[in-house]
Amino acid sequence: MRKNNFDDALAAIDVVIELSPGYPAPYLRKAHIYEDMYDRLHNPEALASAIYFYRKYLTLEYDSEKIVEPRNRLRELEDLLKINHFDDLEEQDSQRELAIQDAVPVITTDEEARAAANTFPLQKNIEETPLKPYQGFSFLRHYGLELPKLNMNTTIPASANSDLTGRWVSDNCIEDGREMWIFRFKRTDNGTYLISISDQSGIVCESRYIQAIQTQKMNYMKRVRLLNDMRFVIVNEEAEGKTNGNLISFVFSIDEEYDQSKNLLKWTRNLVSNIAHLLPFNDSPSDPDQDNDQASNLLSSGKSITTTVEYTFDCKLVSPNVLECNLGNVRNNINSNGYMRTRRGQNQKIYLYRAPDTYAKYEMPEQVDYRNDYEAQNIFMRVNEDAQRYIGRSYPLAILYQFGIGVKRNENKAIQTMTHLATVVSDPNAKAWLASYYFYEAYEYGEHSTATRRKYLKSSEYWMQSLKDQNDARWYGLKGDMYVRTNSMGWDEDGDLSSSLTPMMVDSAAHYYRQGAIRGDLHSIQQLGHLLLWCQPDKRNLDEATMWLNQAADAGNSYAELDLGHYYWLKNDYRSYIEHTTRAAEMGCPRAFEELSRAYCCANGKHHGLDYNFEKSIECKNLAVQAEYDAWIPVLLSYGYKINEK
Repeated sequence: MRKNNFDDALAAIDVVIELSPGYPAPYLRKAHIYEDMYDRLHNPEALASAIYFYRKYLTLEYDSEKIVEPRNRLRELEDLLKINHFDDLEEQDSQRELAIQDAVPVITTDEEARAAANTFPLQKNIEETPLKPYQGFSFLRHYGLELPKLNMNTTIPASANSDLTGRWVSDNCIEDGREMWIFRFKRTDNGTYLISISDQSGIVCESRYIQAIQTQKMNYMKRVRLLNDMRFVIVNEEAEGKTNGNLISFVFSIDEEYDQSKNLLKWTRNLVSNIAHLLPFNDSPSDPDQDNDQASNLLSSGKSITTTVEYTFDCKLVSPNVLECNLGNVRNNINSNGYMRTRRGQNQKIYLYRAPDTYAKYEMPEQVDYRNDYEAQNIFMRVNEDAQRYIGRSYPLAILYQFGIGVKRNENKAIQTMTHLATVVSDPNAKAWLASYYFYEAYEYGEHSTATRRKYLKSSEYWMQSLKDQNDARWYGLKGDMYVRTNSMGWDEDGDLSSSLTPMMVDSAAHYYRQGAIRGDLHSIQQLGHLLLWCQPDKRNLDEATMWLNQAADAGNSYAELDLGHYYWLKNDYRSYIEHTTRAAEMGCPRAFEELSRAYCCANGKHHGLDYNFEKSIECKNLAVQAEYDAWIPVLLSYGYKINEK
């Protein structure tokens, strides 16, 4: 910028954005660069780009102090283009969101907490008779898994003449578990391959976009069917595979069509936010009123916006059943006026696995409808009766509402019950639940406006402070989780956040977890071991990590068992890796089932010791879903309730 080289300055910032798309600071820097370009060149496209990146920054930065100056400057630029103020639109969306949530309280002060507590019917507070934990249910053996038979000596190398004919599925999936890509390889007479894409692939979605959202890591999947405003169309249903030894390459094109008329408010806001890239501005300065009319005409056109994406697969056969793929994509965006913008996406590594010819797609198993299950209804009636007699036992009742056990699933009712419990009885478990809920809801992907996210963060901070005054051990564990979540700038290939922390951040996170660990918080003990196992190599301490993890595993923490499995995997001790991972799965850890699923599919690839077994892999995927849903069981056991072992 000091050399007045705007293009190189923007390119340098784009490198940072590509490394970490969710990091807000580069977008603010980019807004400043475009604003400087507008001041010097009076280019309306630069002005629109400055507005776009100011808005992008404000959607990512939740710190209310950091956004004051950028928000004020954005309003001045928006006035120049005579468009609606972004923060006004966000606040309107937030008020609309909170108004339809069935009076779910977003508590930020003691006065609001007392007012919320008075909106619930008071329960009779009688002396509680302590219940001893029920020992008849063996949660450790709930899934009845047997230790897989290991085959440590058999390794079948891939060969250049291996036959790829048949069905292959990818390990990258949409949120409901369905594989993104399902292909069939056919061999031609001249020895080449024709690859066809199945209409069961997740990328196709049968013209509907179905999304499953894991709400605030509450261990259950809530399916949400969005408006039919996005449509995927396969351009080439068959591609020619170019082979070279163990390598094969092919290309598929997908049209993504967005119909803005199906959700006018949403698409209008998106178009205004992207005005710099959707409007074909001239290079010379123009009349702002004329540019604004051009934007209005585009918004009122009601036409679809089409993006054509070319997906390039460069695959290497690493075993007879596994293809390692470098997946690239190029997006060509075309708006209603025919203006096109091309952007190359970041390459992604995925794996394709050989599947039976009869395999169509993965279907997430339907859980038992506990609302109509006699056993579940009895459980709910007992828990509800206890909660009505003694408010201190309302926590398990909220958990049953959260998971829909014996009653219709009602997340709002769970939040109301937890709020009442935290306010009237000052229950630390309820405070921790609320602090965690609002924090992760603020950072969850979805349709929340930024203004709502900031309100959620403020509510989370309120409950965290209340928890610290009462139970600082639990507070340190949650504070460590939140610190890692807000400071991690990426994930490793196993989806771990700790690996992207800087050395200074590792020390800060370890401080929180260590303080909780020395105070006896089991979660802090497990997370400290996890952090020291997965952080950057120069801060990694495997000896101390295993000390904490063994302590947590002995206390019954399934994620500590999973991390011990990873420790032995790093040591190339695959027998111990499988043993600890299986033990974690038996204890109800969903990620352990996912690990086993990958281990069965990646035989002779990344994971070792198991023969390739696609059917077993699918079975473990189903058990992972069941484990997510079963997270309510240990909560009720801890309160002394008996659960039928079936």
